[in-house]
Amino acid sequence: MRTMKKTHHSHLALLLIRVGLALIFIAHGYAKITSMPGTIGFFTAISIPWPVFTAYLVAYVEFLGGISLLLGVASRFSALLLAIDMIGAIITVHFKNGFIAQGGYEYAFILVLALISVIISGPGHICLWTCKHCKNCKDDKCESHCSCSNYKNN
Repeated sequence: MRTMKKTHHSHLALLLIRVGLALIFIAHGYAKITSMPGTIGFFTAISIPWPVFTAYLVAYVEFLGGISLLLGVASRFSALLLAIDMIGAIITVHFKNGFIAQGGYEYAFILVLALISVIISGPGHICLWTCKHCKNCKDDKCESHCSCSNYKNN
C-alpha cells in the first residue's frame, strides 16, 4: 500500500510540474502571438536569424507546447521543443546578463531543468491519453507515451 501511495504522489508531482510549466508557456506564447509586431521587432533588434519566421515559430511552440503539457498529450516531444526554445533564449538573450541579475538566465535555466524532467519521466498517469494495454503494471493504467517502460501495444 505504501508503494502505491508513493507512485500516486509521484504522478501528482509530475502533474504539478506540467501545470506550472504549461501556465508559464501558454502565457508567454500568447503574449508573443497577440503582440507579434513587437515580438518580430525584438527578434530583429537582437539579431535573431529570420526574425519573422523565428518569432512565429517561438510563439507557437510556447503556446501550443504549453497546451500540450497541460493536457499531457505528446508531453515529451513538447518538452523537448520548449527546452530547445529556452536554451535559445539563454544563449541569445539572458546569458550575457549572468546567472543572477536583472535579465539573467536563472529563470530560463530552471525551466530547462523542469522540462528535462518531463522528457525523462513523461507526463505521469494523470494526463489526457491513457491506455490499458500494459503488461507487468499493477494499476493497469500505464500510458504508451508516459512513464511505464513495460508498455506493450497489443
